Amino acid sequence: MSPYRNPRVVLLVSLTLLALVGVWQPWRGLSFELRGITTGLDLAGGSRVVVRLDVTSVEVRFRAPFDPNFTAVSELRDHLADELLSDVKVLAVNQSTRTAKFEIGKPVEEDLLRRLVENFGEILSISREEASSSTMDEVISTLMNRIDPAGLLGVSARPTGTNLLLFEIPAMEPEQAKLLIEKEGKLEAFIENSLILRGSDIEIIYSVRITYLPERRLYRYELPLRISKEGAKRFAEASAGKARYPFAIYLDRPADALLIFDPSLRNQLAGEVRYPRVVDYSEERRQFYARISDYYGFYLLVSAIPIDPRGPSENEVALLQECRKSTSRAILLGDNLTFSEQTIRLIENIFENRVEFLPRGTLDISEWIFKACGLQSAPEISEGIAGKEEREVEITGTRASESEAAREADELKTVLSQRLTAKTTIASTTYIPPRLGAEFAEEIKRAALAAVFAIACMIYMRYRDLGIVLPILATMGCELILTIGAASAVRQTIGLAEIGGLLAVIGTGVEHQLIITDEVLRGEVREYRARGVRERVS
Repeated sequence: MSPYRNPRVVLLVSLTLLALVGVWQPWRGLSFELRGITTGLDLAGGSRVVVRLDVTSVEVRFRAPFDPNFTAVSELRDHLADELLSDVKVLAVNQSTRTAKFEIGKPVEEDLLRRLVENFGEILSISREEASSSTMDEVISTLMNRIDPAGLLGVSARPTGTNLLLFEIPAMEPEQAKLLIEKEGKLEAFIENSLILRGSDIEIIYSVRITYLPERRLYRYELPLRISKEGAKRFAEASAGKARYPFAIYLDRPADALLIFDPSLRNQLAGEVRYPRVVDYSEERRQFYARISDYYGFYLLVSAIPIDPRGPSENEVALLQECRKSTSRAILLGDNLTFSEQTIRLIENIFENRVEFLPRGTLDISEWIFKACGLQSAPEISEGIAGKEEREVEITGTRASESEAAREADELKTVLSQRLTAKTTIASTTYIPPRLGAEFAEEIKRAALAAVFAIACMIYMRYRDLGIVLPILATMGCELILTIGAASAVRQTIGLAEIGGLLAVIGTGVEHQLIITDEVLRGEVREYRARGVRERVS
């Protein structure tokens, strides 16, 4: 039988070609680059991201002695969680001194904490510089599952200091790593400013759907979710008689932040025509107002005030100081070209350097404000589900290209499935150059070609027959391509350890082929005869 008709040879060649296509990925453009291979920190560098955990630890002395079940401690924990919309842990309880230590998963102002605790007891101490070891471990585990769910990328993470985490991520740009890490994953859904759903109500996240909207020339993504029975019951109660009302869904709503914008932005709101859109700003509520139709709208639940970017007036400074009492950071809609240096310094002094910029870029005005407020979507409550215990909901969004829509939807799905228990802030992001130098990969390629040439010469000198040398080299190449293809399929990062494994594959493969070839030439291998399973077992 011709070797080209041998089913085993055909299978080997077919799998090799399939693996080669997966490694080469020609659909991304013709190039000699093997784009399916991800190299590690040693060869390609990556990103180093320092994450700060912004938590608040508070020690409380209770007025009354504890009962055997520590009911007062549980009640205060639940009260803080409900009022602050955050995870709250009990770190320690001392029955003899009637004290308990709580950890809140976000920064909280002292005045607000004292008001929340006053009915239970008094605050002994407040700390914002230290996170518990359990919280640090939980955040590391969650972020590792986000970045490297299969554990194949070679990501390393470790605590450093009392509230800092250090991540080293191979073959990822700092900006991409920052976007993936900094999202807290806190989902909130409101009807008429009443909180209906939280992230804890999500039971199942289904597959993303992408559709094209020809009338708007946009791509729409849909992320279906299944919520709990309790969440569905709250939805039914809140939506009764409210068909066509907006169902506002937020992700990582900056409830602790103050949006600061140029007053001239208000004049630009009238220029947009499509829904949903921001149509007005309420000075009384200090919130933007958005509409989903000509008749129905909602307030964006994030505090916002207009400030003269060239230099705030005395009244505006007083307003900033007043808002500082209920917020812990500022988000400036614009960049350092929008606001003067004097204005930025003033805001940094008031907010103790907790100031962020959100440039507009290519976004529409409404999209820009929605992004600042964390609004993901605001679908209309249809008549068919208003007042009913609907467990299937969707988060939707639109983007200019299919790839952008798919990427954002996938990131949203990842973040929602791996929600953080504490608020995180990116302290710094830096690029890590290849540890072995940029030329090391080229040197490896040259060394590999030299090794293949040396192996070919050695085999030829042993057998003096190209009919033996070429099949052995072809089989060696197939083994190498299949191994790299399998690594590419599971997104395994190729580092020094993996290169050592590839060398072992090549070495043992060639050795086995030489042994088989010698046995065939000596006549020690009988002609192959297919046998059934029963014959093999017996």
